[in-house]
Amino acid sequence: MIPGFSYDTHSTKAANGTAGANIAYCVAGSGPALLLLHGFPQTHMMWAEIAPKLATHLTVICADLRGHGATSKPYGTEQYSFRCMASDQLSLMSSLGFEQFHIAGHDGGGQVAHRLALDAISLTMMDIVPTHYLLDRLQQNVEESYYQWVFWLNPHHFLSV
Repeated sequence: MIPGFSYDTHSTKAANGTAGANIAYCVAGSGPALLLLHGFPQTHMMWAEIAPKLATHLTVICADLRGHGATSKPYGTEQYSFRCMASDQLSLMSSLGFEQFHIAGHDGGGQVAHRLALDAISLTMMDIVPTHYLLDRLQQNVEESYYQWVFWLNPHHFLSV
């Protein structure tokens, strides 16, 4: 647990052939909202060192993406499109009363943040290469070093961009 943060879950509704999910998150601070999205294969705990510092000036929300940490792990690749995972986070932020917020996403969380940015006003992405760019130029040496990127060869990611 991140010291000073309160923990809860938010249930999203099923939509467009995807299952609803229980999104685990923690929150602390006050002021403008900042949603922190972790990378693969981390959880919200990757933000444990910086989140409390950010919470001195911001309302910081650290959420686990679908399939990670204490968040639901629904069956089927269609449940893990960036659009589906972004929808979860938008639902969470709306339920917390934030219609506008900043997003910082790392790695896979950056990909979800990129999708979510279509509906948000502010975005920070760290340590990502646009998925289509990397996969269009994928070579064996990169594939061996960054094997987790092959997991994004899911047709639901490209259909939902």
